[in-house]
Amino acid sequence: KDKIILILGTGGASRAVSRYLEDNHVKTIKFASTNIEYAKSKYSGYEIYNYNELNALEKTDIVVNCTPVGMYGTVDSDLDILNTPIDKLFLTKFDIAIDLIYNPLETIFLKQARELGIKAVNGLYMLVAQAVKSQEIWNDIVIDDSVIDKVNNLIENKIRN
Repeated sequence: KDKIILILGTGGASRAVSRYLEDNHVKTIKFASTNIEYAKSKYSGYEIYNYNELNALEKTDIVVNCTPVGMYGTVDSDLDILNTPIDKLFLTKFDIAIDLIYNPLETIFLKQARELGIKAVNGLYMLVAQAVKSQEIWNDIVIDDSVIDKVNNLIENKIRN
């Protein structure tokens, strides 16, 4: 609550993240997009920046990467010369960095955040939570939220070992 969030990307994942943030009363949501006109049509009423304008941004609480940049198997583009959506020095403007990517578990984006002492969180928990909620819907059952933690930990340990 009462946080300022920058969402990187304006695709489907950003729609889910922004809805969650709105429902939980964040103070401000801002977006970064490679396609400003599309982003403005999809997110009217929000501040939208192209990636070249991000350096002018003031200190912000949380950055959420909703782009595929840094995902295993992605191809280099203008934004991911080092397979990260934003420059490492720009990360210093945030207290928390979240990357919806879960493969690899630690993207370059998250590695750089950790190196700067910024709390870094990957997308594995979200993936597992979506799977659990889907099972609840499809099977008309209720699954205790503790299952999400257990499955997340099992997968993370399996991947690391």
